[in-house]
Formats: sequence, C-alpha cells, structure tokens
Amino acid sequence: MSRYEFAAGDEITAAKLNKNIIGGSYNAGETINGATLPVPVYQADDTYKLDSISQESGNNHYAIYGTKYTCQTFKVDTPNYSNLKLDKISLYLEKYNNPSGNFTVEIYAVDGDNKPTGSVLASANMAANSIVYGYNDFEFDYEFDYDTTYAIVAKCTDGNSSSHVMWYYQNSNMYTNGQMEISSDGGSTWSIYSSYDFRFKVYYNYKFGDVGEFYKSDANDISRLNFVGFAISNGTDGNPIDIQFNGIVKGFSGLDEGEKYYVQDTAGTIGTSKGTYNILVGVAISTTELLILKDERKTMGIVSRATGESTTVTINHNLGKIPQLFKLTTIYHDSSIGNYAPIKSEGYYDGNSQGCLYYYKSGNPNYGQQYSTTKIGIIDDSSISANDIIIVASNLTETQVTLTFTVTYDRNTIMMWEAI
Repeated sequence: MSRYEFAAGDEITAAKLNKNIIGGSYNAGETINGATLPVPVYQADDTYKLDSISQESGNNHYAIYGTKYTCQTFKVDTPNYSNLKLDKISLYLEKYNNPSGNFTVEIYAVDGDNKPTGSVLASANMAANSIVYGYNDFEFDYEFDYDTTYAIVAKCTDGNSSSHVMWYYQNSNMYTNGQMEISSDGGSTWSIYSSYDFRFKVYYNYKFGDVGEFYKSDANDISRLNFVGFAISNGTDGNPIDIQFNGIVKGFSGLDEGEKYYVQDTAGTIGTSKGTYNILVGVAISTTELLILKDERKTMGIVSRATGESTTVTINHNLGKIPQLFKLTTIYHDSSIGNYAPIKSEGYYDGNSQGCLYYYKSGNPNYGQQYSTTKIGIIDDSSISANDIIIVASNLTETQVTLTFTVTYDRNTIMMWEAI
C-alpha cells in the first residue's frame, strides 16, 4: 500500500486513494457527459480485431455449375469501425457427385440495384471435388470500405447438371444488409431475390475508433468491452476529457453500498446486474462513491461433435476480450473397455501456440500418455489407428475460437472448454 502512502491504521479516504491515479486529460472519441455522472470508458488502440457477419439458416440449396452463378450481398455498418480487411468467407456448401475444376468465390462492387458490377476485387478458390458438406473456408486479404455493399459471387464453371456444387439458402429475409441473386448467363444479368439469403459467414479485421481516444463502454459491443476507467468530465469528439483509471470515483447517486457494479448493454451505463458480457467496474462504498475493481473474467462450457458432422467447430466463448488462455478437454468413450472408460486429451491455446497431453489405449484396460506441441487435442485409440482425431485451434477472438478436425477414424466427442 506504500504506493498510496498508507500506514497501518490510516483512514482510507477518496482523496488519499486517488492520489497519483487520476489519468488527467485525454481526448474523447464521441460525446461523453461524465461531469454529472461518471461514465465507464474504453480506450481505442492500434490493434486489429476480428469480427464477423453471418446468415446461418436454411435447408434449401441451389446448384452452381457452368454459367449458373450465385451471389450474396453484404456490408459492414458497425459505427466507429475503420481499416476493414477481409479475412475469410465461409459458405455452406455440398458437392453433388464429383464436380471437376475449381469452385471460385469472388468479391465485386455493386451497382444501384446492388447487383455485381465492374471487375473482380478479390478472389479465392478450391478444387470443387474437395468441397465438404457444411461450411467451406475461402481465405482473403482485401481492404474494403465501411458501410458499403459488396457482392460475393460463387461459380463452378467446369461443373454440370450431374456433377456440381450446391449453396444452401433460406427463403426468408434473415439478413437485412444483403440479398440473394442468381445468374444463368455467367454473370451478364442477375435476378434478385430480395427476401432470400444464402448461408454465409464473412470474417474481417478492423480497428475501432481513433487511436488513443476514449469511448463509452458497452457490454453488448465487442469493440467496447475493455473497460479502463471512468470519464469524470464532459468531452466531445476530438476534445479533452478527464479519465480516472483507479481508486474511488465520486459523483454517483443512488448506488447500493456493498454491491458490485457492471457495464450494461446501454453504452456508458453501469448497474448491479451483468450485461451480455461480464465486465466488472467496481464496488459501491457509499451511495455516491465506487471503488474501481477490474477482475479477471472467464467463461466455460461443453460442446459435442457427432460422427459425420462438420470438421470445423466454432466455440462462442463470449469472454468479451481475447483470452490469455483457452483450455480444451476432449473426451471419447470407448465401449470396448468396461463401463465406457474415456480416452481423452487436455490442451491449451493462447492465440499463438498450442499443445496437449493425451491418453491412448495401449491394451485392455491399460493407457499410455503422449503429448503434442502443435495440437490442442488428439483422440488416439491405438487398437484402431493412431491419432484418430487431431484438433487444431485458430482464430481466437474476443468472442470465439475455431477448432478444425482432421479425421482418420471418426468418433463422437465431448469437449469441455474454458476461456480465461
């Protein structure tokens, strides 16, 4: 406590506790009125964050081959997003028989009717016969504009009516920022289905706001979750504002003494209930004062993957920040050993490196141990084949992580996870 110049038996007052911890004057990135009532805030930084938009409903499908092209439009219109970079597009597809050639995904600008126009802005492809049932990923590296509509065009020119690729869609308007379109003449003309949408995911990197400026925290906005302190004066976009990062904040009214307070889903507000994301800001020490607390958040859950399901699983951990560590315990129950004894692995991923310790059957009922420094999970029943299922983690963001399965011998698996 020497940092605050306390000695044993001293009375702790706001004036003493706040000494040297008022952040001073910074710039606001938007209008913030903290003079009357302190406002929880987040500081924009220079790092890129990953976000996504999607439409994930629909069991109908449309056949793509030859000159039969398909299109889904989209746009990113989240306020204060900038420096957008397209990272990946995932389409929910299925191949019919054995189509030849490539399946190609292209990005176009749109005309006044939101139809594809001009030259290709970016493209990616994969062998049509490698398409799997479910989401298929197409990697991109393309900078695009905020609040601007773009077209995803998919085609399989070497396919035919008996061997082609199908894109699944929903025959209701599930995605309001885009629409489904069809061309039967290789993209020369397009028919609009404004109340239909294909199944897709668009992943993109972005920066939020102006670097160094402060914005109101919001428990329902992944861009504003990293609470750093309270604005205690008024400020407008680009103009000075005072920020307090630690200590006792004065100027509230009607607080419940002893209660913990959290950022709410309404930007810039706090309350005793948790918002969509759990963001603790402090504890009330009187009806008008709050002691800032910033705890370590963690979330956990259980997901399963059945035999034959997609080889990509997205876990929505919803921590509200990029986890320092993502832990995964994967279990398979082997009925050949009494009472369904489990074969399991325990792994970790920190966004850069990953590894696991896994247990494999080396006899009945004996087990061996092995480890990997490149996989988050391995299921290995050596009585059938080694490394039956390999799991690799990727795309760790503020809200989710992707698990990719390489399957030699498919099995039902249960995964217990924890994001810290």
